[in-house]
Amino acid sequence: MNSRVNILASDLDATDTKRHPFSSYPNGWYIIGTSADVKAGDVKTYRYFGQEIVVFRTKSGELSAVEPYCPHLGAHLGNGHVESETIVCPFHAWGFAADGRCEHIPYADRIPAKASLKPWHFREQGGLILLYWNRDGLAPSSNDAFPVPVEFSAESWSQAKTTTPLEVRTHVQELAENAFDLGHFSGLHGMGYPDVKIDDIDENSMHFTQKMDYRQGGIRLQYEVKLEQCGPNTAISRVTWGSIELILIVTNTPIDEEHIHIRTVVAIKNPASPLLREILFRYAFWYTRKELKKDVPIWESKRYHAKPMLCHADGPINTLRDWIQRYY
Repeated sequence: MNSRVNILASDLDATDTKRHPFSSYPNGWYIIGTSADVKAGDVKTYRYFGQEIVVFRTKSGELSAVEPYCPHLGAHLGNGHVESETIVCPFHAWGFAADGRCEHIPYADRIPAKASLKPWHFREQGGLILLYWNRDGLAPSSNDAFPVPVEFSAESWSQAKTTTPLEVRTHVQELAENAFDLGHFSGLHGMGYPDVKIDDIDENSMHFTQKMDYRQGGIRLQYEVKLEQCGPNTAISRVTWGSIELILIVTNTPIDEEHIHIRTVVAIKNPASPLLREILFRYAFWYTRKELKKDVPIWESKRYHAKPMLCHADGPINTLRDWIQRYY
């Protein structure tokens, strides 16, 4: 008996010809670094969203993020330097303020009215530097808030720390789906199958509770995670493990259409022992990076299916997909 099945072109998922059938840059706030990365007088060049971004801090401490090329004759301002409250072009020494306006031309007594740099929408919060991306160039609204945890400013919590970003060939949305893909925790990470309950869904975030109870290396591990998916790119986990409380943020920013940077940010409710705090930091970073690296070869080789063949126990993947469409 011939068991071959003829597959028609109309039967194929439309995504079979493209890895991800949507924009590589969903609208929203993205972490590009920490405040400590850019000290007073520093000039740094970052590459995100398929373009370069020059970030500098004036002598008084004001941060700015601007387009990289001088509007005069196109010199790259990443090669410039800070003088007082301006970034100075390395070619003709035109000086630009933090808001992008040209304030000084050393050999001219008049400044062209349109001499300015395009500034990015950005902010510093909780020791993090965030940029806002909108495909139509719109400014962020109050509904586009990035909820940096209030604990990051609380005296009873440690200062947040972050890791060197991990570059991966994948899409922002793949990481969001990862948290809702319950089956992979057991199949790929050997963690057992979590108990998950969606607590709330609002304009900016999805809140759910995840409980784990499993054995690893002969040790029984029990913990509860309050997880908040913020926009398309950031998951904030509040982890309780006995008397230990910590906040773990896994966030990612698109470098270009094929690659992202993944960052881990951790803050810990201060234990009695500074040594224990340091051990917890190191363990959180080590464990998160170890588990993320298990996902990397999957992300870098998989294809997105718009109509996946899910079973009832796979988790609320489609709920996330429906909600996340607002960012495209």
